[in-house]
Amino acid sequence: MRYRGRVRTEQKPAGFSLLEVLIAASLLIFVIVGLCQTLCLSLVLQQKGNWHRTATEILSARIENFKGLAPEHPALKEGSYSEIVRDLPSGRNILVEWEIKEESPSLKKIYFTVSQPGSSTLRPVKATFYYSNHLEF
Repeated sequence: MRYRGRVRTEQKPAGFSLLEVLIAASLLIFVIVGLCQTLCLSLVLQQKGNWHRTATEILSARIENFKGLAPEHPALKEGSYSEIVRDLPSGRNILVEWEIKEESPSLKKIYFTVSQPGSSTLRPVKATFYYSNHLEF
Protein backbone atom coordinates (compact mmCIF):
# COMPACT_ATOMS: atom_id res chain seq x y z
CA MET A 1 0.00 0.00 0.00
CA ARG A 2 1.10 3.36 -0.87
CA TYR A 3 0.91 6.32 1.39
CA ARG A 4 -0.70 9.23 -0.35
CA GLY A 5 -0.53 11.96 2.30
CA ARG A 6 2.13 14.41 3.20
CA VAL A 7 5.10 13.28 5.08
CA ARG A 8 5.47 15.17 8.35
CA THR A 9 8.81 16.76 8.91
CA GLU A 10 9.92 18.56 12.01
CA GLN A 11 9.81 22.33 11.53
CA LYS A 12 12.28 24.75 13.11
CA PRO A 13 10.74 27.57 15.12
CA ALA A 14 10.71 30.88 13.22
CA GLY A 15 12.95 33.76 14.41
CA PHE A 16 16.56 34.45 15.32
CA SER A 17 18.72 32.60 17.77
CA LEU A 18 20.27 34.36 20.73
CA LEU A 19 23.72 34.14 19.16
CA GLU A 20 22.55 35.87 15.97
CA VAL A 21 20.95 38.68 17.99
CA LEU A 22 24.12 39.20 20.06
CA ILE A 23 26.33 39.36 16.96
CA ALA A 24 24.01 41.85 15.25
CA ALA A 25 23.78 44.00 18.39
CA SER A 26 27.56 44.06 18.87
CA LEU A 27 28.12 45.08 15.23
CA LEU A 28 25.53 47.84 15.58
CA ILE A 29 27.13 49.14 18.79
CA PHE A 30 30.58 49.06 17.15
CA VAL A 31 29.33 51.18 14.24
CA ILE A 32 27.48 53.66 16.50
CA VAL A 33 30.53 54.16 18.75
CA GLY A 34 32.69 54.82 15.68
CA LEU A 35 30.20 57.38 14.37
CA CYS A 36 30.03 59.12 17.77
CA GLN A 37 33.82 59.33 17.94
CA THR A 38 33.97 60.79 14.44
CA LEU A 39 31.29 63.35 15.32
CA CYS A 40 33.16 64.44 18.48
CA LEU A 41 36.43 64.77 16.56
CA SER A 42 34.77 66.84 13.83
CA LEU A 43 33.28 69.20 16.44
CA VAL A 44 36.70 69.73 18.04
CA LEU A 45 38.27 70.39 14.63
CA GLN A 46 35.49 72.85 13.79
CA GLN A 47 36.14 74.72 17.06
CA LYS A 48 39.87 74.91 16.31
CA GLY A 49 39.18 76.04 12.75
CA ASN A 50 36.87 78.80 13.95
CA TRP A 51 39.48 79.92 16.48
CA HIS A 52 42.23 80.09 13.84
CA ARG A 53 39.94 82.00 11.47
CA THR A 54 39.06 84.53 14.20
CA ALA A 55 42.71 84.94 15.25
CA THR A 56 43.78 85.38 11.63
CA GLU A 57 41.16 88.07 11.06
CA ILE A 58 42.31 89.95 14.17
CA LEU A 59 45.99 89.66 13.17
CA SER A 60 45.25 90.77 9.63
CA ALA A 61 43.40 93.87 10.85
CA ARG A 62 46.21 94.71 13.28
CA ILE A 63 48.91 94.31 10.60
CA GLU A 64 46.93 96.45 8.14
CA ASN A 65 46.71 99.11 10.87
CA PHE A 66 50.50 99.08 11.32
CA LYS A 67 51.07 99.21 7.56
CA GLY A 68 49.14 102.46 7.40
CA LEU A 69 51.29 104.20 10.02
CA ALA A 70 54.28 106.42 9.33
CA PRO A 71 57.65 105.06 10.52
CA GLU A 72 57.88 107.78 13.21
CA HIS A 73 54.41 107.08 14.63
CA PRO A 74 54.35 106.53 18.44
CA ALA A 75 52.53 103.21 18.01
CA LEU A 76 55.66 101.83 16.32
CA LYS A 77 58.00 102.56 19.24
CA GLU A 78 59.95 99.65 20.67
CA GLY A 79 58.22 97.87 23.55
CA SER A 80 55.53 95.41 24.60
CA TYR A 81 51.83 96.13 24.21
CA SER A 82 48.53 94.33 24.76
CA GLU A 83 44.86 94.88 24.11
CA ILE A 84 41.66 92.95 24.74
CA VAL A 85 39.44 92.70 21.67
CA ARG A 86 35.84 91.54 21.80
CA ASP A 87 34.88 89.13 19.04
CA LEU A 88 31.33 90.14 18.13
CA PRO A 89 30.10 86.90 16.49
CA SER A 90 31.16 84.66 19.38
CA GLY A 91 30.98 87.26 22.17
CA ARG A 92 34.32 86.21 23.66
CA ASN A 93 37.20 88.39 24.77
CA ILE A 94 40.48 87.86 22.94
CA LEU A 95 43.85 89.03 24.18
CA VAL A 96 46.16 90.48 21.52
CA GLU A 97 49.77 91.03 22.58
CA TRP A 98 52.58 92.39 20.46
CA GLU A 99 56.20 93.24 20.99
CA ILE A 100 58.08 95.64 18.74
CA LYS A 101 61.84 95.22 18.38
CA GLU A 102 64.07 97.41 16.26
CA GLU A 103 66.33 95.11 14.23
CA SER A 104 68.07 97.97 12.42
CA PRO A 105 67.35 101.68 11.91
CA SER A 106 65.12 100.86 8.95
CA LEU A 107 63.60 97.52 10.05
CA LYS A 108 61.24 96.67 12.91
CA LYS A 109 60.17 93.20 13.91
CA ILE A 110 56.74 92.85 15.49
CA TYR A 111 55.83 89.61 17.32
CA PHE A 112 52.09 88.99 17.72
CA THR A 113 50.33 86.56 20.05
CA VAL A 114 46.55 86.10 19.99
CA SER A 115 45.03 84.06 22.82
CA GLN A 116 41.77 83.58 24.62
CA PRO A 117 42.10 84.32 28.35
CA GLY A 118 41.06 81.42 30.55
CA SER A 119 40.97 78.83 27.77
CA SER A 120 43.10 75.75 28.19
CA THR A 121 41.92 74.06 24.99
CA LEU A 122 42.65 76.80 22.45
CA ARG A 123 46.34 77.35 21.81
CA PRO A 124 47.63 80.87 21.18
CA VAL A 125 48.21 81.90 17.58
CA LYS A 126 51.57 83.56 16.94
CA ALA A 127 52.79 85.61 14.00
CA THR A 128 55.73 87.83 13.10
CA PHE A 129 55.54 90.98 10.98
CA TYR A 130 58.48 92.94 9.59
CA TYR A 131 58.03 96.68 9.11
CA SER A 132 60.52 98.37 6.77
CA ASN A 133 61.00 102.15 6.72
CA HIS A 134 62.30 102.01 3.16
CA LEU A 135 59.31 100.09 1.86
CA GLU A 136 56.90 101.80 4.30
CA PHE A 137 55.15 98.55 5.16
